Amino acid sequence: MRIILLILLILSVLCSKITDSNNSIIVKPSVCFYKNSEPITPEFINKIIITVTFENYVIKDTFNFNAHKGTIKSLIPKNTPFTLELEAFDIKSLLIYHSGKLDYPGFAEDATVRIEANQVTPTLPENLTIKFLPDSVIILLWQDNSDNEEGFIIEKNVPDTNRFITIDTVDTNVFIDTLPINNTSVYQYRIMAFNSVGKSPFVSIPFDPKETVSTPEKPISNNEIFYINVAYAFKTELATCKNGHPAEYQFDWGNGTLSDWLSKPISSYTWDKNGTYGVKCRIRCSKSKYIDIVSSWSKVLNIKVINR
Repeated sequence: MRIILLILLILSVLCSKITDSNNSIIVKPSVCFYKNSEPITPEFINKIIITVTFENYVIKDTFNFNAHKGTIKSLIPKNTPFTLELEAFDIKSLLIYHSGKLDYPGFAEDATVRIEANQVTPTLPENLTIKFLPDSVIILLWQDNSDNEEGFIIEKNVPDTNRFITIDTVDTNVFIDTLPINNTSVYQYRIMAFNSVGKSPFVSIPFDPKETVSTPEKPISNNEIFYINVAYAFKTELATCKNGHPAEYQFDWGNGTLSDWLSKPISSYTWDKNGTYGVKCRIRCSKSKYIDIVSSWSKVLNIKVINR
C-alpha cells in the first residue's frame, strides 16, 4: 500500500509540473508538407500525430488534418529543450508524411514552430489499364508517380469475393498475369507502391474475362449499279472481339444465302435473278471456345440487281 501511495504521489507531482501554466508555455506547430523538396497541399491525409518529448516526458496529440496548420497545444515547461515529431496517416492508418525528430532549445514564452514533413511513402500510382491477349494472358500497365518506391504490390481478388490476395511484387510499372482465370467470374486487380516505410493507397481496375463481340458496320460496295450474273465485292469494318481475339465475318446476301465464316471482312457474290436484296453481315469470335458468341446482324444495305 505504501508503494502505491508513493507512486501516486510522484505522478501527481509530475502532472502538476507539466500542467503548471505559470511555468509552462504553449507551442503551436505550423506544418508544411513537401514532396521531392517541393511544397504541396497533400492529399489522402486523415489524421496527424505530433509527439512532444522533453525531459522524461512523452506527450502524443492526435488531430484531424486541416490544410497546413495544426491545432495542437502542448504545455511545455519554460526554457526546457524539447523534441517534436510529426506523423501523418491516411484513412487506413498508413504513414504518408514524417518530419523526423526536430530538436528545439526551449522558449521563455508561447511560440509557434515550423515543422516540415516530407513524404516518406510512395505516391498513389495512376492510369491503371488492362489488356487481355490470346491464351488468357493479362497485361497490367500503370503510371509510376513516385521516385522513392522500392516496388509495386499486385493484388487480385478471389473470384466473386471482396477478398484480395497478393499475386506478385514487381519493380517496374508492367505486370503480366498468366494465372488461370474463370471465364464466368469478374475479377478486380489493384496496385500499390511500397518502400521500407510503408505503402501508397491502391489504384484498382475491374476485369471481366467473358468474351463479347460488337455489331459490325453496314456493308459497303464500290458499285452503284448491280447486274445479274456479275460478281460484286462487299466489305465491312475490321473488327475484334472484346478480349482482343480476331473476328470472323459472315454475309447474308438477302436471298436466303449466307457466306461461309471468313477471316477477312470482305466477300463477293453473284445474283442470278434481278430484284432488290438486303445485304448485311455479322461477326463471331474466332477462338474455338468462344465460337458460339455471335453478334447481331448489321444494318442492311439495300441494292437493286437488274438485267444488262
